Amino acid sequence: MRTPKRLYAQPRLIYQPEFPTCPHCGEVLILCNYLAWEKTVQTLDQGLSVASRPGRCPQETCPGSHMRLLSAQAQRLACPGSTYGYDVLVRIGWLRSQARATYREIHRAWHPRCAFRSPIFAISTDTFICRYWPVMSVNTATTWRRSPTLKAA
Repeated sequence: MRTPKRLYAQPRLIYQPEFPTCPHCGEVLILCNYLAWEKTVQTLDQGLSVASRPGRCPQETCPGSHMRLLSAQAQRLACPGSTYGYDVLVRIGWLRSQARATYREIHRAWHPRCAFRSPIFAISTDTFICRYWPVMSVNTATTWRRSPTLKAA
């Protein structure tokens, strides 16, 4: 049986869609009276309680009237299905790939930096490393496309 995590987040952040208007018809979005998702995100510096309040188009005839638009900024804080932020993911992935740290060394390096001092188990570390590689490949591809020196080569 899994034990519940003891995460007590300090600030509560409720995000709204970044676009104030419907992408289909241009009508001003109406915020829904519920939260589409809510979770606690553990970063290197602090714990956050993050939620996303969706917006919807008020026009029934609009093709986007059945869509619920979420905040992209809120979704950039952590991977779907994870309570750890991308900064934690990248830190653990960097320790494994660049510093060539073992799982035991990653555990030791984690505790002084962790906002809640909650343990990361070996299986979680392996999951972080598996999630790290796709993040790095996207970052590398983006850097490759933006860099004028790499394009000229």
